[in-house]
Amino acid sequence: MVENGGEHDALDLLEYAPYLFRSIANRLGQADSSYLAQNFGVGLNEWSCIALLALEPNIPATRICDVSGFDKGVISRSINSLEMKGLVRGALAPNRSRLRLINLTPAGWQLYHETRAYAREREERLLAGLSRTERVNLTRMLNVVHANMRKAEGS
Repeated sequence: MVENGGEHDALDLLEYAPYLFRSIANRLGQADSSYLAQNFGVGLNEWSCIALLALEPNIPATRICDVSGFDKGVISRSINSLEMKGLVRGALAPNRSRLRLINLTPAGWQLYHETRAYAREREERLLAGLSRTERVNLTRMLNVVHANMRKAEGS
């Protein structure tokens, strides 16, 4: 800590955005991971892959890494686990001998639809008390922070 005139210049963590982001992410991750594992047999990393593949079908694992920010090893293990569970399948891209494109299987789509309802309910509980305008503004601001994070990582 930095001392200021004999007093500590401490951060107020409840007003320090990086702490709040980490705290929220940790609590969400723990609760969601437990719920998804108990009710659907997938972990949070696997579910993140499923959700992205529903939004962007037929993509390589590298795209999942880029969008999610997860490490290649985490995504590789998640995709392998999902393949073993019959929820995704990979196929070589035409004219690209080493590029595997990943897609949801019918079982993967079914799981996505079942878990999407949970995700929407969870979001609704988290954002309770915010007006529609506040929700739009929050999402906009989070996207700005997300873009800033990508820029900071690139520098």
